[in-house]
Amino acid sequence: MIKDLGRIAVIHRGEWQNGNSYDKLDVVSHGGSSYMCVSPTTEQPPSASWKIVALKGDAFVYSDFTEEQIAGLMRPATDAAKRADDAIGRVDEEHKQLELLRQSYADSEQGISKKFEQVRQESADAVERSKKAATDAESAVKKANAAATKANTAAGSVDASKDNAEKAATAANEAAGKANAAAGSANDSSVTASNAAAGAEQAKTEALKAAEEARGSISADKKIYITYDTVGDTQYLTLVDMEES
Repeated sequence: MIKDLGRIAVIHRGEWQNGNSYDKLDVVSHGGSSYMCVSPTTEQPPSASWKIVALKGDAFVYSDFTEEQIAGLMRPATDAAKRADDAIGRVDEEHKQLELLRQSYADSEQGISKKFEQVRQESADAVERSKKAATDAESAVKKANAAATKANTAAGSVDASKDNAEKAATAANEAAGKANAAAGSANDSSVTASNAAAGAEQAKTEALKAAEEARGSISADKKIYITYDTVGDTQYLTLVDMEES
């Protein structure tokens, strides 16, 4: 024979609602307390149809706890705060280290930039000095070439002056020969003495002219002198660089 036991387990119906029907073993909360229905009802607990399960208690106040209990209740928060402080301290330390690294990097970068700028400036200065040295060398080469040209020209002038002087000396000797011949003719014949004297004078003039030409070909301030030597009845003309005293 099977007997219907009906509902044997409690059913949580939540907060009691006005107008709802509740059966036996329904559990509701109302006014902070919990109630179980013992007979079908629509009444508001507490009533004869409801049995108290848990009565609402008063809220705790600080004075309800001992210092040990308070410390125990606060320990999780205290431990969490300590862990948070430790974490903040580690973060601050890491931040300081990062800041030191950043500053060191910035200083290194600045130092590298300064060094690079110094090297760049020194290189630019070296290039300018090289350019100036090349320009000076080129100018020196030009001056040396000009000096060599002048020296060659001067050497040519000296050679030309020497040739002119030799020609003038030859002409002077020829004039002296003519003068000597004229003098000989004068000794041989008194009739032709006048002519010989005139020839001698002309030879003298030609010799002086040749000497002037020689002096002009050598230099502006160079002087050539003519000396006369008489040997027997013959006169000789000689070109000298110094005036006889």
